[in-house]
Amino acid sequence: MFFSDAVFAIAITLLVIEIRLPDALRIVDDRELVDALVTILPGYVSYIVSFVVIGSLWLKHHDMYRMIGGYDARLLVLNLLFLLFVAFLPFPTGILGRYPALPIAEAFYALWVAAAGFAKLAMWKYASRRKWLLERGVRREEIARATVRYAIPAVVFLVSVPLAWVHWLAPIVAWCLAPLASMALRHRFGAGDRFFPRPSHRRRTPVGGLQ
Repeated sequence: MFFSDAVFAIAITLLVIEIRLPDALRIVDDRELVDALVTILPGYVSYIVSFVVIGSLWLKHHDMYRMIGGYDARLLVLNLLFLLFVAFLPFPTGILGRYPALPIAEAFYALWVAAAGFAKLAMWKYASRRKWLLERGVRREEIARATVRYAIPAVVFLVSVPLAWVHWLAPIVAWCLAPLASMALRHRFGAGDRFFPRPSHRRRTPVGGLQ
């Protein structure tokens, strides 16, 4: 988890690097600076969106590993695949901030976030189907609920791709529905340890011969 946390921390920090004034812009007074800062407003919006997205992925990653107690080589590979998508997110964030009116910019961003979501879902599906990788006491209904909750963001971002050609605001509205849907699901079935139980006995031991 320490390696994963480091990747998340670096990715979420690099987001701010994509917010910058054009290099060729010459500013000589306060008014010009204010105008320049206003022109890069889409960059602020894309930064906030991606900060929430990466933060949400990080929280769900920790939630998931509260139920996963062991690991094997395949789970580690799936985790690396997931981190590949997370680490790359600052790039589509920059594209979205620079070209907010272009449908392909929103579509590219949505597809990348969806890919990250499905990679995380694949990791959870792999671990949840192998009881020896789960913490003791995790029930079937808890696995099912977690699967639905992890799938929601990936599906929402994937479905939002064609909406970019309808109106530039349409995908953003759809993206806002993802956390709202997750919150509604958590409220419906309970929050905190009731939804993601914290077992009293933690195994966190490798399996399959890994040390």
